Amino acid sequence: MPSPRLILAAGFALVAITTLWFGFSATRLSQTGIVPSTQKDCPPAIQVAESTCRVTYTATLFHTSTILATAQAQAIPSNPPTKASKQEGEDEGFPADREKDTDPKSPSKSLKDPGSATTPAPKPHLTPSDDENFELNEVLTKYNCYPAAADEARKIALDSVPSVKFNVVRGDNVVLGRKSKSPGQSFKTWFSIGRKPSAGCWSYRDRFGKYLDPVPRFLRTLGVVNDCNKDWKRALVVHMAKGQSWNQHFMHHLSALIAEAGWVAEFHVYLLVYVDGDKAAQKDYVNHVIPEGLRPLAITFNSDDLKTYLGKNVAFDKYENNMHVAVQMFMRDYSMYEFVYFVNAHTRLMGRWDTLLKSVDEEYAFHRELKDDGKELPERPDLVTFDVTREPEGDWDALEPACVNYFKSGDSNRKVVMRRSLSAVGGYSRRMVEALAAVNMQNINCHSEYFAPTVAAHKNLTTFFYQHPLYTAEEAAASNATTAKIAANDAITVQQEKVAFDLSYSGNAEDAQSFWAEWADNKDICRPEALLHPVSGQY
Repeated sequence: MPSPRLILAAGFALVAITTLWFGFSATRLSQTGIVPSTQKDCPPAIQVAESTCRVTYTATLFHTSTILATAQAQAIPSNPPTKASKQEGEDEGFPADREKDTDPKSPSKSLKDPGSATTPAPKPHLTPSDDENFELNEVLTKYNCYPAAADEARKIALDSVPSVKFNVVRGDNVVLGRKSKSPGQSFKTWFSIGRKPSAGCWSYRDRFGKYLDPVPRFLRTLGVVNDCNKDWKRALVVHMAKGQSWNQHFMHHLSALIAEAGWVAEFHVYLLVYVDGDKAAQKDYVNHVIPEGLRPLAITFNSDDLKTYLGKNVAFDKYENNMHVAVQMFMRDYSMYEFVYFVNAHTRLMGRWDTLLKSVDEEYAFHRELKDDGKELPERPDLVTFDVTREPEGDWDALEPACVNYFKSGDSNRKVVMRRSLSAVGGYSRRMVEALAAVNMQNINCHSEYFAPTVAAHKNLTTFFYQHPLYTAEEAAASNATTAKIAANDAITVQQEKVAFDLSYSGNAEDAQSFWAEWADNKDICRPEALLHPVSGQY
């Protein structure tokens, strides 16, 4: 009879062999695909024949991981059984030797054994990308709305400051901007007209250095500025058309505008993109032209959308002359906003957008306090312009006869009250938009440059002209700038009585384009603050 010590040693050896065998089998199971690809509820990475498989997932920001997969297999054939080889009554996942009284929908015997089953973790709210409930955009939005991401965007904007802190406009209006460091190269002499710029002189790197090489996270943070801040009540829309060039200069400008007007000044920012094609063409433009991080801000439309908004009996020439209609339509669709700024894509700013917008608010508030004629001004103006409102020239070819007759109010002998102002940048209150829509209902629609200023004058709405510095390379113009007097029959108008206009903010690209191009091409010069229009082409 074997001794007890021999029996005990044999027992330990048997346990060790069994343990090694099951460990080897488990390793093989994790490395070899053993579930049919048709097996339901099993991820493709795990293949188990005739088994029950349960998988628990966890989601991280950019990937999903399989934490646990438990599989019980009756057998592991080298080839999956064909239909012909299946025994009668056999179905996928349910072996033929199942007891007859077993409900096919009930768990297998092995799973009924509490010792052989692992309780799956609760399914998280964010599940893998192949799950129909998984929304990667939702994950990215939450990630980019974290306070750290918002603070990062604000810091980039607020760190953009001029390297030269003092005023660079001399008493004779000459703009000082450093000499060229390139031998034989000289720059134009520029003159400041009208309002003196604030202290400071910006180089291109001062202005856009923080935006030159943005990381993907920063672009995504720009794209979720609206989703992260639902309670903001003012908006800013950027007008552009399908032919807009998304070159580096435009991207620097647009990134700065969204960061400064959005994350710092707290405006919701949208890209109003005119694509004169069907919905498929509009979607294609967004998906293949607009950078991915900025796509959530895009709103596309075409001529038919604008005509439908106006009504079939209302005149509509072309989008370039009717940009106000897109703003009206935007305000109809986004009723939460009480005020909207609009910026033409060919407008550029030397200086920060949050500073400019804050200055408009503060200067208007100052005029409200000084008002002593007994007339109350609203908290916000109805129309904000950056070009003086003035009477249009009689031979101006933009005037439409139907509009001229309408604003005469039926009196052919009465001088028509009409006003014009360049609409490259401006702002409408909801009252302004509703007044324009009321005139549209009379089957009247006019050119953007004079429609809103004229309606504001007739409806007694508050117009606020924000004067900003202008520049010219013509010394003669600097000594005798083109000026305009404000007519006595204007409605409530907050602006100086005699101001310069045109030059570097006009419909003529000569001054604006040259002022910007010299600066952008020569990183060693600086320029004072300037709102410019139009700037196009490679810039």
